[in-house]
Amino acid sequence: PQLFNPVNYKIGDQIHLRTPVFCESSKLCHTCYGKLLERHRSPYAGVMAAQLIGEAGTQTIMKTFHTGGAVSVVSRNIIDDIIQNDALVDEKIVRKTLIQNDNVLACNDDCTVTISKGDYPVSGDLTFNDTKTILSIRASVAIVEFSDSIYNIILDYPIKFQIYEIEENKETIKLYYKKHSTILEVPTETEAMKKQIQYVERLIGGREIYKDANHLYLKLFKIYGDLRDMDSVHIEILLSQSLRDRANQSIPARLGRKWDPVMINIKQIVFKTSFIQGLAFENINEAIKTGLITDETGEASVLEKVLTGTLVEEKKE
Repeated sequence: PQLFNPVNYKIGDQIHLRTPVFCESSKLCHTCYGKLLERHRSPYAGVMAAQLIGEAGTQTIMKTFHTGGAVSVVSRNIIDDIIQNDALVDEKIVRKTLIQNDNVLACNDDCTVTISKGDYPVSGDLTFNDTKTILSIRASVAIVEFSDSIYNIILDYPIKFQIYEIEENKETIKLYYKKHSTILEVPTETEAMKKQIQYVERLIGGREIYKDANHLYLKLFKIYGDLRDMDSVHIEILLSQSLRDRANQSIPARLGRKWDPVMINIKQIVFKTSFIQGLAFENINEAIKTGLITDETGEASVLEKVLTGTLVEEKKE
């Protein structure tokens, strides 16, 4: 493919990027992986991605121990986080309509915040206090609407929405705010090694709240981007496999008839993909379930060929 030349573009132009997350090919090629195949000298890109990401996590643990494992108070720049978490948001509009004071976010004009209950399927992710004056959520995937603008409030940490006027039904929660009212508050929290590890476990275990694939990628990149000089394509490979097709979880979402992804636990992918691979991982019940309800798709893996004795295919006459 033609290399990107920044001289041919100006700020605001659209560019097209290739990524394994959305690629409709069942296998990874040099278009997305580039020269890394020559550098790593291994065709097993998925194994390599897991190894490098795992090493980065180990470095985080060691770094915490060597710095004394001190617990520090987290300082959040809420407005900057809103801007960074949504590529389509207009920075000028956000800074014009919102104002932050310490860990509190207020509005400069009347507005409405809409929260979709479908974004919070796990019990406890969205709760009211006894007097229903505070709505606590583990992470924000909400929409704020002013008289002349509308954008997302996407925040990857626990927040508390202040409630003055509320309208609720089975699908949504609408919160109404007057000019200069406090919209939300970020509870004071500490940053520790254990908390970061648990966050990654929730993320790759399919239990983390996210808006779309781009937001999910940014969540992982924020954790691993500063840890080491690691190519981001490894994170993309991880997501390309863990985002499964909602209608047929035996295949990645990128191979489905339409883009309808669902994040599932990485440990469960092997059982949803192949009956034989499920047996190899010593979970007979899951393996049999997969064999009964799933149509085998695609070419057999190396592991399957080894187990069935067909690693070297017979020549057809």
